Amino acid sequence: MLAVNRIIVAGIMTSCFHKMPERFYSVANVCAKRYLLNYFAHGQTPGLEIFKLSEMCSRENPVPVSDLPNLRKEFYAPKMNPGTELIAPYLSAIDESICKMLKIDLKTMDTIMKFFTASETRNIHASVMLLMAKSLGEISSQQSLFAEVIELTNFGGILHSNIQDSISSMSFIHKLVGNKGMILGGDYMISNASIQCCKINSIPLIQLLCVIIQNYAQGALIKPSGNSAKERLLSYCRSTFYRSVSLLANGCQGIGFLAGKAPEVCYEYGAHVAMALKAISDIKEFKDGDTNFWGFPALLAYAREGEDIHQEIERGQGLIRTQTLALMHIKEAVNASRKLSQSQELEDLASGLIGKIL
Repeated sequence: MLAVNRIIVAGIMTSCFHKMPERFYSVANVCAKRYLLNYFAHGQTPGLEIFKLSEMCSRENPVPVSDLPNLRKEFYAPKMNPGTELIAPYLSAIDESICKMLKIDLKTMDTIMKFFTASETRNIHASVMLLMAKSLGEISSQQSLFAEVIELTNFGGILHSNIQDSISSMSFIHKLVGNKGMILGGDYMISNASIQCCKINSIPLIQLLCVIIQNYAQGALIKPSGNSAKERLLSYCRSTFYRSVSLLANGCQGIGFLAGKAPEVCYEYGAHVAMALKAISDIKEFKDGDTNFWGFPALLAYAREGEDIHQEIERGQGLIRTQTLALMHIKEAVNASRKLSQSQELEDLASGLIGKIL
């Protein structure tokens, strides 16, 4: 699947280059070198700096409990409306476009479409990206289309991930369409994402999508492991980056590129919001009774595999460490939003996540 998509994208990229003026080549190359590909240099893991917060919250360090009330007081405003009414028409248009793609008179795709429209996590990525676009100016058709590209890619990735995760909440749809339906359904979504991205007519954004797909494949192949507690935590963070963080971080970077305003800071904002969302998701799973060893509550507590996970998490204060981790990422996201614009939407969106922790 990934190979097919790369061939499709590469072919259209080649045709796009033939149509672009020479001036665009240098712009695309500079952007690619500066924003898109520099993190591959020296063999370093992209976004490695965001893992430092996880290490700060791990069991080898005291829990910064005293910071929690201050963080909540400074950033949490439960009555804030994160500007969703400003982007509602764009989200509706994205839903309509995706549903239209899924209406191809096949039972499998009809089942997938029903799952898509019922998903509680639908349009989370698009909402963040569109609010960012709004905070940087007016939302352009290109920015709206790129938000759709990211939603398509995300949903395709969700379908693929269910193949190797039979315990997930999507198991019911897996029973309806089977492995073949999940694989081909995911391929279909990501192929449409590639086609939609090419309509934007921007080589840097096509490069971004290629990086996102590559990162997701890497994340799916990485099995968190490690001999020590610290190695296991870092391994989980790396897998989380590739499978979850890269999508939103690079999606936001694309919005900044299209707006011509601080793509690096947009990337930073998206990365911290994505890490906060992952920590919040792990908290919810733990509270719902999921005793998965590979999650922030267990890993931050330096829990030992094979032991009673609940006791290990309680002993190592894993839950409060994960809450602290989420809050610290939210704080960094808020700080990034203040670098981007005077608009309140992005700050409200990030600080509003604290309500999911409390």
